[in-house]
Amino acid sequence: MSCYWPEQFLEDWVYAVDKDFHAADGTPATWATGQPKYWGEEHASIPLPSEPATACLNADKSLLAVALKHDIHLYSTSDLSPFQVLKGHVFRVDAMSFHPRNPRRLVSCAMNAMHDWGNSDNTKPTIIFWDLDEQRRRVLLSEDTVHELGKRAVDGIVRGLQESESSWTMDDEERESLHGDVGKAITTLNIKSLVRDNTEICGRLARNSASQIFNSTGTSMIFLPGEMPRSNGDEKWDICIWDTVKNEVRLTLEGHRDAIMWVGFSPNDKLIASISWDKTFRIWSHETGDLLHTFNSSGQNCTGGFSKDSRFFAGTSCVGQLWI
Repeated sequence: MSCYWPEQFLEDWVYAVDKDFHAADGTPATWATGQPKYWGEEHASIPLPSEPATACLNADKSLLAVALKHDIHLYSTSDLSPFQVLKGHVFRVDAMSFHPRNPRRLVSCAMNAMHDWGNSDNTKPTIIFWDLDEQRRRVLLSEDTVHELGKRAVDGIVRGLQESESSWTMDDEERESLHGDVGKAITTLNIKSLVRDNTEICGRLARNSASQIFNSTGTSMIFLPGEMPRSNGDEKWDICIWDTVKNEVRLTLEGHRDAIMWVGFSPNDKLIASISWDKTFRIWSHETGDLLHTFNSSGQNCTGGFSKDSRFFAGTSCVGQLWI
């Protein structure tokens, strides 16, 4: 199956503006006060060691979380200094969100999709809940400690071979290679131990189009269970509602038959909306999980949102149509 990568999409479909915008009467548009802004004019910037996958601010805007490969780097917004690094995922972090009421709680997801090219590990997609204060009390082994533990392990194996009846002996190159492999195994187990007591779910967070995975109080969270079904087919794409107080699935919303592109709660927390490539916008009851409305479009759908009074819902299709 051929793939159309984001880089190729941007190369094919990004165009320069042909002419400046203007009003209906032909009056040229003017920039807002203080605009335009250009790269290089920022008040401050944070140098990152690798390309970020996603980022988000916590509830009181004191912390910025940035997903860098398998880890989540936290920075203080007051002076942009490093605050904390969360380690626990074994694949690239794809999505994350802070709790809307508690600035020290975060949820993240590593889907183990094709982002980790060449990795044959069958680890399931994992959602991890983080308590930042608790996580700071858990310590990752230093490189020196891992090196020493690996050396002791390899030395023990070598002694075991010498004492056995086997004629096999390891040369220096083989010992060094084994030392490296043992060190990696120790580090992986140590990282997993850091989240051993964290709540984990086998599933995925909706990461497209600014999905709103928490309700306003943070007592409910939307996630997509299990591994990602095949899109552009006729597989089930279910939605689950997680009770963050009881730490259990409270509702499962069934009905979509293609990729779910956006999910979110209404401002009054009574409704849940979902938007899918299956040509439907669906509105559900947050209390019971009942399907209240199904609105059909003419094609694949992309994103949406509720009005502030929760009376109206707007959604867009992938061909530029707006439905209200």
